[in-house]
Formats: sequence, structure tokens, C-alpha cells
Amino acid sequence: MSITDPQDEIFPLVNERGEIIGKTTRREAHSNPALIHPVVGIFVFNPRGGMLLQKRSAQKDLNPNCWTISVGGHMHYGDTPVEAAVREAKEEIGLEIDAERLHPLGEGLKRNTKETEYWYGFRYDLLEDVTLVAHPDEVAELRFVPLDELRRMMRDPSVLWAADPKRLIQAFILAP
Repeated sequence: MSITDPQDEIFPLVNERGEIIGKTTRREAHSNPALIHPVVGIFVFNPRGGMLLQKRSAQKDLNPNCWTISVGGHMHYGDTPVEAAVREAKEEIGLEIDAERLHPLGEGLKRNTKETEYWYGFRYDLLEDVTLVAHPDEVAELRFVPLDELRRMMRDPSVLWAADPKRLIQAFILAP
């Protein structure tokens, strides 16, 4: 199996306030937690209140075959967070997003042992059911789940999750 993410792809390098201060490669960003790179995440909901989860492709360089939030991806140089969110939704799941309906949830640092990201989070509510098309190099499966099922999945130790989604879901979706 080979990974599909180009390791020499250039990412913006940002400070702890999300301000661009330079550039780095995917390889460097994903292996050095001192380098902060900006990312976006979107929680997509269907008209019945189910949240879209995606299972990452086996070819992903980080967290292959793990469940994560609806859409997530890296910002490119010159992107605003909204532009990156719109692009990533189209690339990953074939969803055309109306940027005016993206609801900001928050932003801040996400750290783990391998990397540090400056995360911009959004919620997007679908007005009607749509057909989503998972990009096979990015996504293995898409599933809308009611919030009670989402809670069950988060408690089930047999469900494999990517590094941060459970914390983000708890903080931004399930918190009272």
C-alpha cells in the first residue's frame, strides 16, 4: 500500500495565533509538532439532524481507516478558512457548499505527538438530502448518524477514531 498524500506538498506555516510566518512541507508538518500548519474542519448535518462521519481511506498518511468528522483538510497559501472549507468539501465528498451558510464554531491549536495544527471549525446544515461522492483516495466510507448513535460510537472501544475528532465532537457538537 502506498500513501496518496504528496509528502513534498507545501503548507503555510503559522504562529500560535494562526498568522502566516513561513512555509513547510507536509512531511515536515506531520512529523514536527513545533511546526504549526492551518487546517479546516466541517461538521455537516442532514435535515434530520444526523451528523456526517467519514472513514478515512487506507491510503491516507495519517489515521488511515479511522473515523473522523465530516470534512477536514489543509489550507493552501492564500486561502481563507472559508475558501479552504469550500474546496475540501468538494474534493473529499463532492459537496458544493454555500459559503454564506458556513457557521464558524471556533479556532485554535490542536496538538498531538506528531503535529500541531491551527484549526478552524465550521458547521454546515444541509437544507435537503444530497448525493455525496466520496473521493476514493481520501474517503473509504460516508455515514450520517443520529447524535445518540454518535455518542454510542464514541464510547465503543472497537470503533477506530482519528487523533482528535472525539474531542472536537464532544466540545462543539455534544457539549450542553
